[in-house]
Amino acid sequence: MTADEVLKPLAKMGNDGYKQLMLKHGAKEPFFGVKVEDMKNKFQKKIKKDYKLALDLFELDSGKYPTAEQGLAALRSAPADAENWRGPYLKREPADPWGRPYRYLLPGQKNPKDYDLFSLGPDGAE
Repeated sequence: MTADEVLKPLAKMGNDGYKQLMLKHGAKEPFFGVKVEDMKNKFQKKIKKDYKLALDLFELDSGKYPTAEQGLAALRSAPADAENWRGPYLKREPADPWGRPYRYLLPGQKNPKDYDLFSLGPDGAE
């Protein structure tokens, strides 16, 4: 699930009445006018299992991806320097098909302008 796959349905779920109420109370655009509980009911289960979406949401909130030192743990608990952290973005750290944690690099070796998210595979060797 990508961020776009979440944001498009949110735009449809938006309620003009709720959006006007939020604007009246000082909320700043852009936002969809969707109540938090409505979002949680629709997306929480999907988001909590999807690393890539969780990373995109972390980046959307904080303006950057977690550092390599913070790693994927930053998706479950707020890093010390987090300003707009709105997680947890994952309920627990999912394991790869062989029961080991996924690896996260920023900057990535294969994607130097982005992150690498990968499994070590069945043998667990790099």
